[in-house]
Amino acid sequence: MTRAFRAWSLIFALVAIAAPNRLPAGSELSSADAEKLAKSVTIQRDEWGVPHIYGPTDAATSFGLAYAQAEDFFWQVEDTYLQALGRYAEVVGPSGLGSDILIHLYEVPSRSKADSNRDRSARQTRSSFPV
Repeated sequence: MTRAFRAWSLIFALVAIAAPNRLPAGSELSSADAEKLAKSVTIQRDEWGVPHIYGPTDAATSFGLAYAQAEDFFWQVEDTYLQALGRYAEVVGPSGLGSDILIHLYEVPSRSKADSNRDRSARQTRSSFPV
């Protein structure tokens, strides 16, 4: 590692640490809402194991998608969620620091939440995805 690389890495790390905490609040989905959505959605798997999700609303199918994805690839859901929050280095160590710094510098969590709050249907669909 060159001296310049180490210096820039330290600067970016300090900026990320000093930046205000912009993590989104917890899930907006209550357990009663989750139970209601779970009862309204149907997940059928075909002969290859591909989930086909049926629900009366976008929120219900979004919930079904999250459930099917968690059944199949929970590790990937968890990794992607941590990366999107800018907290990946907490799990994988120094190799995740670069992406965490960029996530915090570009304020991805707060900007993503602000964008999804602009549209009512997007807000309902997002709130039904249990993360």
